[in-house]
Amino acid sequence: MSNISIFTKRTSTRKAAVVAMLTGAMCAGLCTGQALASTHFNDITVNAGISGDDIQSPVDDGEMAGGIAWIDYNKDGFQDLFIPNISAGPSRLFKNNGPDSNGNYSFSDVSASANVQMIGVLSAGVAVGDYDGDGFEDIFVANYSGPNTLLRNQGDGSFDDVSVAANLANEVKSSFVASFGDVNNDGLLDIYVGHWNSSSSSRKCSANDLYINNGDGTFTNKAISVGVDDTGCTFASALSDYDHDGDLDILSVNDNVFSNTTLRRNKLYRNNGLMASGLPVFIEQGAEANFDQVFQGMGIAIGDYNNDGLLDYYRSSLSGGYLSTNTGEGGLSIREFATALPPMGDGSISRTAGGGGPTGWGVVFFDADNDGFVDLFRVNKNFSITQPNSFYHNNNGVLDEVRLEVGLNT
Repeated sequence: MSNISIFTKRTSTRKAAVVAMLTGAMCAGLCTGQALASTHFNDITVNAGISGDDIQSPVDDGEMAGGIAWIDYNKDGFQDLFIPNISAGPSRLFKNNGPDSNGNYSFSDVSASANVQMIGVLSAGVAVGDYDGDGFEDIFVANYSGPNTLLRNQGDGSFDDVSVAANLANEVKSSFVASFGDVNNDGLLDIYVGHWNSSSSSRKCSANDLYINNGDGTFTNKAISVGVDDTGCTFASALSDYDHDGDLDILSVNDNVFSNTTLRRNKLYRNNGLMASGLPVFIEQGAEANFDQVFQGMGIAIGDYNNDGLLDYYRSSLSGGYLSTNTGEGGLSIREFATALPPMGDGSISRTAGGGGPTGWGVVFFDADNDGFVDLFRVNKNFSITQPNSFYHNNNGVLDEVRLEVGLNT
């Protein structure tokens, strides 16, 4: 597993914020502060108690790491950190002890007592959500080497593996990413799971799954029934209301390694309401929304970067990044916006802008300086060479690369 760094962000008011970053995937925490000029990140990983050989040892060239997630598992108001382990060691849950008298944060490893270790399982993605509506956040882990895992929060500081009882212990599909979301607006969280196991014989990956929450602690896979069983080797996905019509759509970022561009295209499944059965009606509209680019997609971030009330999307890839601005035209059109990305070199802006740029992985929007505009952080790592991560400050809708100015030197 690759190394994790925890950074605090200093400001003139000496308030701290925590941002957790994992090479290969990344999640941002709570941030407070002033303008960019007074914003600086400091690596406090060791002092914060985020430790372990499987966490801090650098990733070898050619390896990948899994996802991470914030979760307030004990409802104490502080975000804790869950790290699934893709190296078959124990997954980790670090309890956030909150700030001390000097404003410094620390974490304690409670993995064993919380029953979340899952030793021997290669885990890749993770999603957090209260699927049973008891007020405590639960954990779904997308496993690469075995059936997926649903960890139910028992409310006493521990979790129970209910995967089999919930009908989620599927056949091994090499799952890589998962998202919680209520796709049929019944008040219950459903789960979308993407798979990334390539097959040279079929030249496609296992079909993605959409598990509908039955409300009794069980789920039913309805991906085929509603037409979202994408086989394009999904590396990242999101449930998001891109057309602003009140229901969640599915955005699938694919990394198909084969030459079949039909399968490799990014997919956008528009939620068009409900069938008589209560299942959602999805219509694949990647081409209409200008979301169907063909590239080896790695991550997706959601945020209204230009503050127009519409959600925009940034997708990382093996050749840079793609920032799609939501135009809101008929609720169906997303146009690519590339001027804020690293220049192409010839002054042009193309539909595949970012080509030849850093190899991007996990990516997130968050407002680092509390100026009302979300900024962008992207994890970079080429398989053969070291590449610095990227931090883009949002200057009234224009993203400027300022990682060195804010202390993000790695």
